[in-house]
Amino acid sequence: MGLFGSIIKKAVNEGVGNAVGKAVEKAVAPAAEKFANIAAEHFNTASDALENSTEAKQEAGTSLDNAFANLEKAAERYANNVGTAAWNQMLGEFPKWEFSQITDSTDDEGEDYFLITITAYATQNMLNQYRDILTANGYSGSDQIMRKTINGKEYCVDFTFAESGDENQIRYCIYK
Repeated sequence: MGLFGSIIKKAVNEGVGNAVGKAVEKAVAPAAEKFANIAAEHFNTASDALENSTEAKQEAGTSLDNAFANLEKAAERYANNVGTAAWNQMLGEFPKWEFSQITDSTDDEGEDYFLITITAYATQNMLNQYRDILTANGYSGSDQIMRKTINGKEYCVDFTFAESGDENQIRYCIYK
């Protein structure tokens, strides 16, 4: 085969190759495109599911956090209502201590007095503010003991054991 034969052979090979390539491309391209679209759809579905799952977990976590926060608020309101009711029943003539949680209380009753001692955290500023509240409600006296007479009974608040710190004791005394 000479030069002319080689050129013809090359042209035939290219022609056949191109023809076969185009035929294969036409046959394979739709299937490949369909496969690519299906794969993309599955990828998008999986991605959406993961995103929704993450959002659902975040929403569930937020809902749970909110539920616990609401439960805590309800428990605080209940404790505050119980504490206020007890205060009003026993010490209703005294302004309520509302600067910090009362951690303990004891009572003592004698022939001519009734005494309740509360224990609470207090700073000097809290104690001074409470004295100001007592003064505004008609109590008078010293930094240690403040008094008020109501319907012939003497009501006293004793700060003798109240200093800045965790274990402050404030005594409320009613003389009969």
